[in-house]
Amino acid sequence: MHFGIEKCAMMVMKRGKLDRSERIRLPNGGIIRSIEDDVEGYKCLGVLDDIMRDEVKRSVKEYIRRVKKTLCPKLNAGNVIKVINSWAVSLLSYSEGIVNWTKSELAELDRKTRKLLTIHGALHPRSNVTRLYLPRREGGRGLVSVEDAINTEERNSDVHISQR
Repeated sequence: MHFGIEKCAMMVMKRGKLDRSERIRLPNGGIIRSIEDDVEGYKCLGVLDDIMRDEVKRSVKEYIRRVKKTLCPKLNAGNVIKVINSWAVSLLSYSEGIVNWTKSELAELDRKTRKLLTIHGALHPRSNVTRLYLPRREGGRGLVSVEDAINTEERNSDVHISQR
């Protein structure tokens, strides 16, 4: 088995704050570097992680870009919602433990999503907002609210931590 040591990095936290740490020298001569040494920060699944919170907040632009890209090919309504839920909303739900989102920021993102859906003809301007977020099996459109996704991730991580 081969481990990608060149992709590894370490981070030391003391009392919730990043602590300066030395590099670790491995028996085979390899070195595990510290995350602070990286200029661009730590990436996991293509998203910047813990060190650069401001960069993660800028992922909102990427979220909007993904929603726009989803709406351009003119997919059918069910597929548009599925793609937004899996490709765009997941980008922001990943940042739950990193960024402290305010309720107004999340509401604004949901508003921007609805606005883009309306501009691209996927949502009527006077349609029922509640129905947009209802599951399809209950007669809704099935869109996952950004606010709900973040809150669900937060609850899940709280449950996971409390069980340990």
